[in-house]
Amino acid sequence: MTALELKEFQDIVDADWRGKGIPKPPTDEELRKALQILMVRQFIYSDDRSLSRYYDIILAHRIFFEKYYGAMGYELIIEPQDQMIGLKPEEGLQRSDSVYSRLKMDETLILLCLKLAYEEAITEASLQEGARVEVSSEDLLSKFETITNHERPEEARLKDILKDFRRRGFVKLGEYDPDERVTPVTIMPGVDHVVSEEFLKRLIETDLDSGSKKDTTEEIALKEDEVYEGDDV
Repeated sequence: MTALELKEFQDIVDADWRGKGIPKPPTDEELRKALQILMVRQFIYSDDRSLSRYYDIILAHRIFFEKYYGAMGYELIIEPQDQMIGLKPEEGLQRSDSVYSRLKMDETLILLCLKLAYEEAITEASLQEGARVEVSSEDLLSKFETITNHERPEEARLKDILKDFRRRGFVKLGEYDPDERVTPVTIMPGVDHVVSEEFLKRLIETDLDSGSKKDTTEEIALKEDEVYEGDDV
């Protein structure tokens, strides 16, 4: 942090509490965790009990967080109507931080399926409360086969991918049904921000239309300025 940002940090922590109805100023530890949480989760929501305090802190001190992340080349996304706060890299900036990595091909294509399912719900005006979309793991696999011309990933592999996407705030997962062998999947509004329209169009027009099944990880992996991946803290 710069000297100014350090002063602003301390001013937030030392602020007087104005009483009932106004969130208490964060402690030093809470403010630090609020700064770190988006670097790990990328998208957080107010109805997640374990993260709601950090959601409120970021919302209450929006200008501070915008300046802090902006200095590192990130854009803070706040969507009160969706009760969502997120982080994404500013377009056109080269990255040198370690929190960026390429997605594997199957991860990229599952993310594509989530994005397309979300856009379909917008078109059909079928978004649920909180701008969310309800599908199942089987729905995603069927879409995967239909639009990619690739074999569907194994059940265990899909489970791992979705668990990682859950951590990043792209989806929420329901309880697995062992009889039907499906998992309810809630597509969160953060998905609408992580894949750029330009990348989506390019992927559909080239890799998917060609039906190529070669290992094109390097060719189709999301570029660093198109999807953010945070490391665990």
